Parts: sequence; structure tokens; C-alpha cells
Amino acid sequence: MPPKFIVTVEVEPLDDADYDAWYREEHLDALHKVPGYCRSQRYKLGPPVPKLTMGDPPRYIAVHEVDDVNKWFSGPEHAAVWSDWTKKQVGEAKAFVVRGWEKVKAVGF
Repeated sequence: MPPKFIVTVEVEPLDDADYDAWYREEHLDALHKVPGYCRSQRYKLGPPVPKLTMGDPPRYIAVHEVDDVNKWFSGPEHAAVWSDWTKKQVGEAKAFVVRGWEKVKAVGF
């Protein structure tokens, strides 16, 4: 069953290798400790879609499935996600866009 909420994070890191190490070595473990966290998927930007892609979007996106966006961001456990390494990744990123989404409708499998 599709999650009721997702959080997307679009990132254009300053240093790809450091970003990947941070994500694998620290960030995913920290997210698992936040109540309401379900799972994450990471993607790297593929080829542009002709005539539809405008500008240069961030090259990475993470999709986090959560039980409730508001509760997920307001709990003390989420504050613990903000380590010094996390602050470095966010502060140095060329782009860092976080969006919360609520499911409207699901069809298919």
C-alpha cells in the first residue's frame, strides 16, 4: 500500500563523494530512529526529458516514506538527525530543497 505521506529532498552537493559517504554511513541510520519513518529511496538524475526539462535541477533526490509529515519533522528524534556532518552537507550544498507531500489518490499495483 502506498504511504500516506512522502518527503522529497532534492540535493546538488558540493562534493559527491562526501555526500554519498554521509548518506550511507550516517544519515540513513539516523532516519531509522525517527518515529513514523518507513523507508527511503535515492535517485540520481537521469537524462533530460526533451522539451520538458527546464533549467538544471539538482542531480540527486531522496524519497522518504513517513506516517505523518508534521509529526515526523516536529519530534525530538528528528532534531537528532542534525549532526555536524548533516549541517555541513546542507550548508555546503548548491541546492537543498525539502518538500512534504500528502497522497491524493493511488491507482495500479
